[in-house]
Amino acid sequence: DRIVREYKIAGVYQVRKGKEFGLVGIRTGELVVPFQDSEITVIKRIYFLLSKGKKRGVVTVKPAGNSYSVEDIVPFEYDHLSVFNSYYGMLYAQQNGKWGVIRANNKLALPLIYDNLKEDYPNVIIEKDGKFGRVKVEKNEVEVVLAPEYDEIRDVYTSEKMYLILGKEGKYSLVDKEDYSVVFPAIYEYMSPGKEGFVFFKKDGKTGLINIVSKKIIYREMVDTEFKMKLKASIGKTVYRTNIMLANGQLLVGSNGSKRNEADSQDGLYFINASTGALTKRLSPQSEGK
Repeated sequence: DRIVREYKIAGVYQVRKGKEFGLVGIRTGELVVPFQDSEITVIKRIYFLLSKGKKRGVVTVKPAGNSYSVEDIVPFEYDHLSVFNSYYGMLYAQQNGKWGVIRANNKLALPLIYDNLKEDYPNVIIEKDGKFGRVKVEKNEVEVVLAPEYDEIRDVYTSEKMYLILGKEGKYSLVDKEDYSVVFPAIYEYMSPGKEGFVFFKKDGKTGLINIVSKKIIYREMVDTEFKMKLKASIGKTVYRTNIMLANGQLLVGSNGSKRNEADSQDGLYFINASTGALTKRLSPQSEGK
């Protein structure tokens, strides 16, 4: 029906016929690669990711006299193949329920032994037997930098750097995401990301915040002592508390979403006196979009 794109090095067009895609010779007009039900992906301008039945593989296409040669590079024996680093020709691969990474030239980059892979560009989170690890991808090299032995791996960031929270056997630590050096050792019973530059923690039954930049540890009882509660206001269960604004001595707290929550009689937009906590006004939408 139409030409999708041109590949000059291979000398072919990718064409679409109905819902199927194939490769046609630019010079000859012959069908070089039969039509398939998914769009054909090109890698590094010379490799083509294709489907044959329910299997996936990679071929090269080259002009050969008055015709074309098609050579299988990655055999059609994979249940899943998809590009995650096109520049270096790296592919997620799944075979018999296990995942790994192969290169478009069929060289193995990461063995197919993992239960799942999750992109953490430009790197990869690996999962095996319910545990998580991390793979570093740098240029054409793939290296397992954190073995799959962690119960939890979470990102934390400041304005300048990225960090990782690592949970293992009930203990949590914080490491630098660049070189994996330990920032806070695995002596915490719990850690989770807070606002930028902060981590919530629990240690010896006590909770608090860690300032990653200053390395200052603030325990909850310190917060309760230094910052007394100033006011309370009942604002229902639907309000979206992250958009609290201050204007002219009034706190404005918005509702969550464009639809009214019929199950919450207090749903609405709230105006609260910032000094006393007294409700100044509540606007309750009568219909969607108000």
